[in-house]
Amino acid sequence: MIFHSELTTFSGKHACRDVGRGGESGCVGRSDLILTAIIDGPLTGGTPKAIEIAVLADVPDLSIYGIGVSNNGNPSSGVEYELSGSASAGTFLTVSKESVEFANYFGSTPSYIYGNVNVNGNDVVELFIGTDGEGEPWEYSDGFAYRQSSSTIYFLEFGY
Repeated sequence: MIFHSELTTFSGKHACRDVGRGGESGCVGRSDLILTAIIDGPLTGGTPKAIEIAVLADVPDLSIYGIGVSNNGNPSSGVEYELSGSASAGTFLTVSKESVEFANYFGSTPSYIYGNVNVNGNDVVELFIGTDGEGEPWEYSDGFAYRQSSSTIYFLEFGY
């Protein structure tokens, strides 16, 4: 199974403020990374198994992002793998369970190796950004947050 969504670039004007990432300004809740593919390949053992992430804007410090994989209906355990380094807008990052079959199939090496990328179609893949939401406009308790149908793929505090 290969899942791939259309990459949508961010444009337009939205409510922006300092989001506390080293003093940089940005749009509330906007991630500079987006999951674009989850791969359970056709080679032996379902390899390559990988995650593709599109980089929408320059990210000087990827360590604020992490990956979580919840296999076979198990609950999320949060960030399991922290990204590292930096990335430029318009590029793609790949996180693979291993490198040999990934290279055999795609003809390149993955950006990262993480042994728990054992996806096969019934697993949840999460992309985390280093904000827990406490004290943020979108924080909630004893209730729920519900996405408005008119909101975009980017989180905007007034879209819920």
